[in-house]
Amino acid sequence: MLEAGDGFVTVKEVKGEDGRPDLLLSMDRKKLNGVGKPAIGEFLTKLQVYKSTGDLEAAKKMYDHYSEVRSFPEIYLFGEIHVCSDIITGEG
Repeated sequence: MLEAGDGFVTVKEVKGEDGRPDLLLSMDRKKLNGVGKPAIGEFLTKLQVYKSTGDLEAAKKMYDHYSEVRSFPEIYLFGEIHVCSDIITGEG
């Protein structure tokens, strides 16, 4: 949904209730039909084409893109926050 652009989804760094860094993801409901729905449609169409044609190479490329946190700088920050949180709490 970040790729949809036009401010449909935003990511903002905030402080959590525990005082540690956290992220706030917001979706503009007014843009759901105009921006969000077409973006999901495009994503699902690509996924269906790769599945139906057995295009493993394209499917793997798509999967790798969406599972690579660095593809989305806004979310990459979350990985850093999560790692710091795990170090502080001793979890992970």
